[in-house]
Order: sequence, then structure tokens, then C-alpha cells
Amino acid sequence: MAKIVVLFVLGLVIYLLIRRYFLKPNASSQRPTTPRDTVQCVQCKIYVPRDEAIAQNDQFFCCQQHARDWTPPG
Repeated sequence: MAKIVVLFVLGLVIYLLIRRYFLKPNASSQRPTTPRDTVQCVQCKIYVPRDEAIAQNDQFFCCQQHARDWTPPG
């Protein structure tokens, strides 16, 4: 019985070592580390990525609802 436990533990250690050293994550699957340019929504003041923001009359909004509902001050 002790031999079976030792063989199992030895097999597990070998498996983990092989997995760690030979199955490295693919570099192309990692997220980019460059920060994204953000803008502030005029209506609710949260920051959203520029490429996801809605631009209207030189103002930026986080969603279509805020772009429709926004009225300039004054």
C-alpha cells in the first residue's frame, strides 16, 4: 500500500513539473498592458474609454441615453 502512495505522489510531482515547464501560456493570448485613453461623460462624470464613448458636439458621453438627455448649462 505504501508503494502505491509513493508512486502516486511521484507521478503527481512529475506531472506538475512537466505542466509547469512545457505548457507555458501563449504570449498572444495575454491582454495588452498599454493603458487606454479615457474621457469623462459630461452627464454623469464617469470615465469611459475614448473608443467606446459617444461624441456629440465636442462632448463625450458614456451612452446614447446621456447624449440625448444632456442639456448644456445656462
